[in-house]
Order: sequence, then C-alpha cells, then structure tokens
Amino acid sequence: GDVTAGITVTALDEGANPVAFPIDPADRGDGQPWITAPDTDYVFDLTYTVQDGSGNVKTETTTLTFFALQLPVITILGENPVTIACPGPYADAGATAYDPESDSDITASMTTTVAVNPGVPGSYTVTYSVPVPGYPSMPPVTAVRDVIVEDTTAPVISLIAANPLYWSRGDVFPNDATIRTATDECDGDLTGAIVTTGAVDVNTLGTYNLAFDVTDGEGNPADTVGLAVIVVDLLEIIEQPMGARLYTSDDPYEMTAAWKNGANVSGYEWYQDAVGLGFIADPTTPNTVTLSVDPAVLGVGTYVYYLGVSDDSGITETEDATIEVGAPLSATPLNNVTLAEAETYDWAITVSGGLGAVNYQWQAKRAGDADWTPVVDGGYLAGNYDGADSATLKLMPFTVDMVGQYRVEVSDDYTTIIVGPATLSLDPGVPAVGLLGLAAMALATALGGAATLRKRK
Repeated sequence: GDVTAGITVTALDEGANPVAFPIDPADRGDGQPWITAPDTDYVFDLTYTVQDGSGNVKTETTTLTFFALQLPVITILGENPVTIACPGPYADAGATAYDPESDSDITASMTTTVAVNPGVPGSYTVTYSVPVPGYPSMPPVTAVRDVIVEDTTAPVISLIAANPLYWSRGDVFPNDATIRTATDECDGDLTGAIVTTGAVDVNTLGTYNLAFDVTDGEGNPADTVGLAVIVVDLLEIIEQPMGARLYTSDDPYEMTAAWKNGANVSGYEWYQDAVGLGFIADPTTPNTVTLSVDPAVLGVGTYVYYLGVSDDSGITETEDATIEVGAPLSATPLNNVTLAEAETYDWAITVSGGLGAVNYQWQAKRAGDADWTPVVDGGYLAGNYDGADSATLKLMPFTVDMVGQYRVEVSDDYTTIIVGPATLSLDPGVPAVGLLGLAAMALATALGGAATLRKRK
C-alpha cells in the first residue's frame, strides 16, 4: 500500500552534523543565515527512509543546495485583487520583473497566464512567471493576481407587445417571446425563465393584468413588468378596396371598403400614396365607406390607395388598391402613299396613350384579298413586307402586287382602334408591268442593241 506518510528525512550539514528538517535558509539555529558570503552556496545531504509493515526498510539520498542569490522580483501593476462585473471584458494591467543580481529589467522574459472567464462569475487568477537568470534548473519566480468576476446587474424584461395589448376574443394568447423577452448581461437570454403572474381568459371580454418576473443565476431579480391585455372583438376589414385601370376620359371610379367590430371606433381616413386625405370621425361599426377618384383630375400615372380605421387598439389598414391612369389610345392618321415599282418605303404612324402594352397589326385589302387580311412579314409575290406588327410597315421593295387599301389595328389591354384606311398606289408615271413585262422590255432592248451593232458591220 501507500507508505508515503511514513517517510522520514534526515539532514546533515557540510560538517555532517544533524540539522532539523525542513531547513530554514535564514536560520541555522542561532538566528544567522546558512550563507553569509556572496556568491557562495551551502550543500546539505538528505536521506529519505521508509519502512513497510513487514519491517522492510528502503533509503534514498540526495542533496539540497542553498545559493547565495537574490531572486528576481515581480511587481504586479494595478489592483490585486481586482473585481470586475460579468460579462467583462477583463483587461489585465500586467506586471514587471526585476533582477537584483544584474540590476536589470527582465520583464521581457516574464510569461503571463490569464485564467479568467469574465462571462462566468467566480474567482480566477493571473499568474506571472519569470526564470532565475543563470539558474535554469531552479524553479521560476511567480506572482499571482486574484480576479473576482461578480454579477451584480439585474436582468431586464422587455415588452414586445403594445401595452395595453388588445387581443381578439377566441384567439390563443401565446405569452411567449412574441409578447415579452428577458435578457441578462451575464446569463444572456432568460426569456424561458420568465415567471408570469395572472392569466388571460381569451373567451371572455375584459381587461386582464399580467406581471412578469425573472431572476438571473446569481439571484439578481429583474424589475417586475406589467401588461394589460384587453380581450375584445378586434376590428376586422371585411371588404378590401379594389384597384382599377382607367383612361383620363373615364367617369370617376368609386373604391369601397368595409369593416366590423372594433374597440371604440373613432373614424377612418383614406390615404393616397401614404398621404392622408382627411380624417372622418365616424364611430359606426360595422360600416361601409367609399372614395371617388376622378381619373381626369388625377392625370396619367399610378396611385396607391388604402383605408385606415382607428379605434382604441390603433389603426387597422386595408390592403393597397392601385389606380393606374392612362390617356386614351390615339394615333396620327395613316397617309395615302404613291410609289414607283421597286421603290422602298417606311409607312409609319405615331401612337400615344393606352394602358399596358400597345400591339400593332397591319391589314391590307389588295387585288387578291376578299376582305381585310393581316399583313405578314416576308415575301409577297415580287415584293416584301417587314414590321407588320409594329408602328412602321417597311415595303422592301414595293411592287404593283401590293397596291390596295391598308389600315392598322392598334390595341392596348382594354381598347382597339383602327387607323386608316389609306391607299397604297402605283406611281402613274411608271408602266404597270410586272416582272415578266420588265424582263421582256430588257430583252427587247438588248436585241435592239445587238441589231444596231450588226448594222454597223
């Protein structure tokens, strides 16, 4: 077994004289230190003896040396002990180290161990350690600062909900972090530890007073926070205002909204682009109200409306209703055009106004068309169209086959207008011959030229 407690130590001085152990370096028995001269040492012989229960004896010998040496001195800066409030931070003031043997500052050789957790209350230490210059086998000189972390700050309870809080009859009352929270500088979030005094009967109209308390880990209590919960039939929007898309030429448009219930309704106010249009005192509930908007007065643009109804619980707002106002769809006239065979031309109109995307479709009634026929981009007999679904129809090129009546169907999201008709005709100064006629004329000219050349031979 363990016989450590039975160890005996015998100490002998340099003259082999017994010495009491442990040995006091400053008193050799007559009040004088063992070492009296600088730069000297004194060696003792130590014998450790132990005996077990069977009488077996074991001895070990070693030496103990006293040096004539002034040890380094560590000076702790600042307070010791030092007390800080949780959660800190802790900034150590440091220490200095001085070697009297060399009369020099050896702070650079000192190491500092900061074993402090400022976020947890308790007692901690900061240890400063410096080696003895020239004596690496000697234990270092140390000094200790005591650091006490205290939590004396009470937690804080915060109401998230309004106070008083109007609550809809029949709805479950959560009494959780959506209603109140608690925080502590040291313990952090204590919301889950809140104790509530009082209760809310959500099925019975009335006022219910709640009290919230919490204590942190060190026993610091928060100030009690109260909340009045008023169970009512909350104001409810039962008809939302509807938006519209209007032309400036349209009649005024009426928006309608309606509500029911409420805690002492005082009135309502319409808002245009978040600007109130004037509060109307009216305690009626349920109630239906309207707002007339004149697109001619508003002008082209987009406007956002909503209704706010006021009662003791605050302002209950409807959803947004957007009114978009545009000018009526209109266009410049489609002009008659006369072109020469194979000529290119951009036939255009200018359109303004409209609501939403504006779409175009050119239509034609030509020699081969029984009625108005949509113009299609691409080749048409010997000619070519491009831009049949735009404001500009490109004739690339024009041929006699394209002669006829043309118009443009222009539409937005709500309206369709017809621009035209207008006439596309062939310039009378140019023979109305087709490609075969032109080819025949060219061949005749070539043959005539050849005949003339032969005559000159």
